[in-house]
Amino acid sequence: MIAQLRVGDLITVRYGYEIVNGIAWVEVQDKEGRLGWIPEIYTLVVTLTPTPTHTGAPVPALTAAPAATSPSP
Repeated sequence: MIAQLRVGDLITVRYGYEIVNGIAWVEVQDKEGRLGWIPEIYTLVVTLTPTPTHTGAPVPALTAAPAATSPSP
């Protein structure tokens, strides 16, 4: 063993995937750049998307629709 991960450590799941004795193993890379393998059951995959950047174009504002009124008797 070269390193240990703690709960909450961020890793990157790489391309390796193997099933050995019924256990699915995935290749991972830690923030230090080290490569290794861990059982897939210990991973939680979160997809990160880039933050959109403002282009300078106006953003339309949402306005509330007028409240519906019921007719009075």
